[in-house]
Amino acid sequence: MLESRFKLSSPLDVKGALQPKGFEPLPSDWIALGRTHPGEAPGAPHLFQTLWVRSKPKTGRALFVIHGIQEHMLRYLHLPAALGDAVDIVTGIDLRGHGRSGGTRGHVERFSQYVDDVRRILTMTQQECGLEMHLLGHSMGGLIGLRLVTEEKEIGVKSATLTSPALGFKAEAPLWKRTLGSFLDRAWGSFQVPYEVDPSLLSHDPGVAAAVKQDRLMIKKLSARWYSDFLRTIEDAKLHSKVSKVPVQFLLAGDDQIGNTEAVQAFEKHFSAPKKHLRIYRGMHHEMLNEKDRASVMRDVKKWITENSSV
Repeated sequence: MLESRFKLSSPLDVKGALQPKGFEPLPSDWIALGRTHPGEAPGAPHLFQTLWVRSKPKTGRALFVIHGIQEHMLRYLHLPAALGDAVDIVTGIDLRGHGRSGGTRGHVERFSQYVDDVRRILTMTQQECGLEMHLLGHSMGGLIGLRLVTEEKEIGVKSATLTSPALGFKAEAPLWKRTLGSFLDRAWGSFQVPYEVDPSLLSHDPGVAAAVKQDRLMIKKLSARWYSDFLRTIEDAKLHSKVSKVPVQFLLAGDDQIGNTEAVQAFEKHFSAPKKHLRIYRGMHHEMLNEKDRASVMRDVKKWITENSSV
């Protein structure tokens, strides 16, 4: 049984997860597991990993999810039901400073720490389960995924799907805010300011906004260091993250009021991969996987996985 392959994991109760009304629950033939990974270095925060595992595998494939800023893996509880005929495992970590992982909420010393954390747990999970691994990154998680698939060192995934990848904001911060952020980054990097996106801009489904407002695991503040290094990473990705060794598809929201869809389109034109694909979903908000018509997005995610699979 697949669940026996994951060291130090234990059953995870997902009954209390704040799923929007109408979202798919975990299928009865899947098992929810959780485990805590100690920090890799002294002082590094622990990382909490969620694993949804089919009791009897049938596809030979696994999907590693990288969530976006503020959120956590329980917001992806509907993926096993939506993608279950394409994968046997859906897993991911709460990024440091998010969800049930350790670290100061909304703070990171270097954006590359997110990349390092994901690489470590993804590699470990792949070695344990022995299944073909695919990648799904949303928003900030899409930026992390982009950095991973364009590194010189291969991470062993067969494909990547990036939904609303963070390569810019819809509305850029005014100069005075960027200047202040740069000053605070140097003088007091851990200084935090409130950060709350209007939840109605995430999805047209009112249940999504209602769930976000009640979700205590969603972070509400971000640090000056996080903001400055996030912007630096975006600019660095535009300059250097242009060649992938694995197939990559970009799925964009046509009515994204948070991310800069045009910036992603411009980036994709000069992006090289063995195979690439870009699709824009007309009228959808930033979180396409949580939209009312998410079924069409899920179909494209499944199709990309199966088309680029060797099993």
